[in-house]
Amino acid sequence: MLWAVVIVDITLTASRAACWLGSPMSVGSSTAIGVSMQRTILATGESACRIFGRPSGTFTKASPERKIGKIADLAFGYQGGLNAWRNFMPEGHSDDEVESFKRDWRAAHPAIKKFWRTINNATVLAVQNPGDTAVCGRLELECDGVFLCIKLPSGRRISYPRPTIIDGTYGPSVSFHDNAAGQFKACRNGMGGYGGLWTENAVQGICSRCAGRGDAAHRGRRLSDRFARAR
Repeated sequence: MLWAVVIVDITLTASRAACWLGSPMSVGSSTAIGVSMQRTILATGESACRIFGRPSGTFTKASPERKIGKIADLAFGYQGGLNAWRNFMPEGHSDDEVESFKRDWRAAHPAIKKFWRTINNATVLAVQNPGDTAVCGRLELECDGVFLCIKLPSGRRISYPRPTIIDGTYGPSVSFHDNAAGQFKACRNGMGGYGGLWTENAVQGICSRCAGRGDAAHRGRRLSDRFARAR
């Protein structure tokens, strides 16, 4: 028996997944989703065009400026700002320039920006009403008093232990326990979750399935500091 090794590059899976989660589910929305997907596929090049003040389509996949657009996608896609940008590019642009990049990115991705707020509100609603299901687009959220669970479209559940409602920076939010700091305690030093965090977790959960990665390996890497249990 002969075996073949096939190498596959699944382009912009996280960006596509975030776009899909933020797209409408109403009847007849397939065209809107398709347009949003196409914009996401071109997003890194288009982000670079806006950042450098060049006409749309100026930068292609081969353009070095596309890297800036890629960083914008990674840094700002989960509600990040200056600090998130500096994780990818510590130098090269002033703080004011980065803030401008952030505003441009959010203006170009209104559906994702709206989804941050929607999913954060859904987590609060689920924790406030144990046993009921809070629907957030393609996601379903439930709380049994012990765990807050986000049900992905695949049926997989991401579970957050000891959920509680706290007064967050921008209103009510949900805090849960994790081991991100090496100790099982309230997440983010008691600051609780936020829309970008829930979005990132859902996107990573969806993309792990798309890439064919096993749950055990996935939990052992990027999500181990976020979840005490994924089932």
